Order: sequence, then structure tokens, then C-alpha cells
Amino acid sequence: MGTREVPYGPHIECDNCGKRGAHDFMGDHLCDSCATYTELDSIIPKVGLSAFNELAESHEAHVRQIKKLQEEVHFYKQLEGKETYIERRLHEQNS
Repeated sequence: MGTREVPYGPHIECDNCGKRGAHDFMGDHLCDSCATYTELDSIIPKVGLSAFNELAESHEAHVRQIKKLQEEVHFYKQLEGKETYIERRLHEQNS
């Protein structure tokens, strides 16, 4: 098992307050004052159940839209080369 020391960089900028001199918490950079007084939940966003459900609903709506568009394409491909009833009536009237 590796060391538990958190590397410190005097030139690293704190993600929270912008001050120079911060510790690198696996990609999250915090200075001494922010590391002791900041709740990490405010810095590192977490995906909750509601966000997951919104994503699932969005995906389902997207899938429904794709199916609808595929059905339209299929319908129009069947019409390709065929004269519709309305087109036939217009043609007859103009003749």
C-alpha cells in the first residue's frame, strides 16, 4: 500500500479560492485554509438519483423520437415511386 501523504505544490492554484499553494487531492487542488473549512461536496459534484432519472427520461424520449423518425423514413420509402391519391386527383384535374 502506498503513502497517504497529499502532495503540496507552492505554485498550484486552489480550486476553491484561487490562492497559490495547494495540496493535490487526486486532481482536486485545495489550499490549507480551504481544505480545513470547505465541505468537499460543494467542490465535487455528485450525481443523485434525480439527475440519474432525468437522464433516463431524456434517453427514453430520444429513443422514442428515433423510432418515430425511422417509421417516417420507412413510410416515405414505401411511397417512393408511387403516386399518392391526392397527386393522382390533381393530375386528373389538370389534364
